[in-house]
Amino acid sequence: MPLFISQADVATTLNCSPQTVGDYMRGSNSFVVNKHPHYPLTEVLHFMDRKARHKIEHLVEISEDNGELYAGLSETANSFEAYLNTDRNFFDRAKWIRNQFVIHLALADGVRAYLAYYETALRSKVFLNSGITRFVLTGDKSGLPNGATGWANFAPSFALVNSGLESKVAA
Repeated sequence: MPLFISQADVATTLNCSPQTVGDYMRGSNSFVVNKHPHYPLTEVLHFMDRKARHKIEHLVEISEDNGELYAGLSETANSFEAYLNTDRNFFDRAKWIRNQFVIHLALADGVRAYLAYYETALRSKVFLNSGITRFVLTGDKSGLPNGATGWANFAPSFALVNSGLESKVAA
């Protein structure tokens, strides 16, 4: 699951009211935890103006992760991938992630068929993985798969869970 953050934390970090955050994020993929609204961090970034980009690292730092491999909706992923194209550092790190993911997916036994779904289902979704989100936004490698073995385990697992083909694979 993508990193998520509370409405109150967004409001405090961006120096605005929770009501302003709630109004702007209306219609997003929000959910409630202990009676407090939460949003995917990748959607909150669109709420920020360019002058607030220096606060991204703090937002990433205080975001939460539930540890799930499932990345979520393609619309959210596509929007986040477009956002990554607005900054050279984000873009360069995203390009490196794409390369690692595709190489290790192609090398994995029994899952090469998922490469056919790379452009339609997996290309953007990989950026919603919490460790990958942290890396592309901040350069923090601590949540990335560890070396070739880590990527070799991550890529096929991520593809299986996020390709949208789960029912076809089970049949």
